[in-house]
Amino acid sequence: MTIRRTVGAGSVLVAAMLALAAPAQADRCEQIPNPCQPNQAVQPVEPPTITGEFIEGRWVNAHQGMWTFPKAAADSAPETHFTWYRCTSATSCTAIISGAGMSRYQLRTADVGYRMRVRVTYYTTVGSGAAHSALTEAVIAATHPFNTALPQLSGNAVQGQALTTTVGGWVGPSLSFAYAWVRCAPGGVCTVIPGASQPVYTMRAEDVGQRIHSRITATNAYGSAAAHSEASLPVLPATPVKI
Repeated sequence: MTIRRTVGAGSVLVAAMLALAAPAQADRCEQIPNPCQPNQAVQPVEPPTITGEFIEGRWVNAHQGMWTFPKAAADSAPETHFTWYRCTSATSCTAIISGAGMSRYQLRTADVGYRMRVRVTYYTTVGSGAAHSALTEAVIAATHPFNTALPQLSGNAVQGQALTTTVGGWVGPSLSFAYAWVRCAPGGVCTVIPGASQPVYTMRAEDVGQRIHSRITATNAYGSAAAHSEASLPVLPATPVKI
């Protein structure tokens, strides 16, 4: 028996909100269209959707849609699996994107020119069901610099020793990078360190007790953007050398 759950005074279909890890059988149906033969008791009423900006490097979100479940399944927590596809048409979506099993997905350089689609599969105690979203618009290449991963520091925060920064992850054509180093006092006031414009920074006496982070600015013909690393631990004084 298929049931409806009641919210307030009206009867509404259950809106699935869970995004649990995929069961081992999740990859058994890999073709579009009709990747699975759904259990008749687990049925989508509204299809999944994808929202976001379809630009390289941006994050997009899959929404599960609305489903009906048999009473035995509705009394337990259905498990949800997401599979993302790159598509050239509604019937040509055979490339399952490796490692993209969650409801949130960051568009990659390999996605540029493709339209995206997501398959939501529900697993319940009495059966499973699957449904696809409509195709999105085609993913376009990033133009303005866009940060996809923060810069990372390495080294020990000790006076006289060096910290090294990466530039982090970026998308956008023909990027150039500028380095800056910033020191932050315990009260949260931060200042750019004069003359510190290389990937490596050697800590000075005035850095002791303060936290250091890097700031990377990426620039191309379309504009510029900046990203900061996480701050270091408070800089320790140099250890005196015993003679």
